[in-house]
Amino acid sequence: MQTETFDFIIIGAGCAGLSLAYRLADTKYKVCVLEKNSNNVVTNKNWSFWKTYNHPYEKIIKKSWDSFSVSYEKQRAVVDCKNYPYQALKSKDFEEYTKNKITNSNNINILYDVKELQLKDMKDGVEVSSSNFKLHCNHVFDSSPVNLNSSIWQVFKGLYIEHENLDSIFKIPHLMDFTDQKKDEFHFMYFLPFTNTSSLIESTYFSKKENLEKLSEDYIKQFIKDEYKINSYNIISKEAGKIPMSLHNKFQSGRYITKIGSYSGVTRPSTGYTFLNIQKQIDYLVKNIDTKNYNFRYKPHSKYLLFMDKIYLSIIENDAKKGKIITFRMFEKINRNTVIKFLSDIPTITDIFKIIFSLPKLIFIKHLLKVLRNE
Repeated sequence: MQTETFDFIIIGAGCAGLSLAYRLADTKYKVCVLEKNSNNVVTNKNWSFWKTYNHPYEKIIKKSWDSFSVSYEKQRAVVDCKNYPYQALKSKDFEEYTKNKITNSNNINILYDVKELQLKDMKDGVEVSSSNFKLHCNHVFDSSPVNLNSSIWQVFKGLYIEHENLDSIFKIPHLMDFTDQKKDEFHFMYFLPFTNTSSLIESTYFSKKENLEKLSEDYIKQFIKDEYKINSYNIISKEAGKIPMSLHNKFQSGRYITKIGSYSGVTRPSTGYTFLNIQKQIDYLVKNIDTKNYNFRYKPHSKYLLFMDKIYLSIIENDAKKGKIITFRMFEKINRNTVIKFLSDIPTITDIFKIIFSLPKLIFIKHLLKVLRNE
């Protein structure tokens, strides 16, 4: 079997893999992308984030908002975010946009339906093989999932619906609606209005289990009926998924193998926000590739933020009701830019202290000590 040689091999054509391939398209590097699914598989997800970092996908942003709201029981806080607009991007649009450039480039190949890959470290790179091919490259960027021992998972299920009067409910994103009957669980509803007549309505849990069994489509429908007083509507599509709220960071799988994407630790443990963190990681990798610096030990989160996340996740895991109150108060009481920067991995030291001082002192100290005992 003849071995074909590449500069880089990217494993996985998800957000991270396609983002890196998109940035390497039409460069001097010979690249191969290996994807386990067929080319016909299209994901149906929505990625939302505050625009705190310039990314190359502004043309395909589905919608952008200058304000959003959160609620707890009968209280609602509307938050201005003009400085950091809240943006939504469809994974389907992202895949189409990036693949169009990649497939039309002269330096990147994409192989689909790739199963049972074998990776072997060599003296001068990595040998990547399957039952029907053998490849060699200088470096592998691997976005494939790994088994994580995460104590908390964010699991979600959503319905994209159409109804003529959706704009009468919310005209802006309702990021966290804690006004439900699940008092002892960290659960919230999420409302994202794309047009006056179409919206994503999502049920989200922070759960100790990664399965989706507790996510009921019937619960979402009942919530729409009870809270929004809507009895009939069209379901355009559905989405479901899980995100590890893990403090895991794995940079290298081998001497010439670098993990990228969600399973490399870029996902923010306390929020699940991933898309912009992937773009930051890709920018870092491309910069180092161009300077021939292959020491790709990218650290997406500061140690201070990770420690704060440990405390926050401890509260959610052990006292979900207080976790919901704290989350709501943070949006309600603290300066909007401070909260957004904190949740988006760009806070100043002053921002971090503002967050700390906003927390109920007894709860903060209790879970601070709990985290320290487990260190």
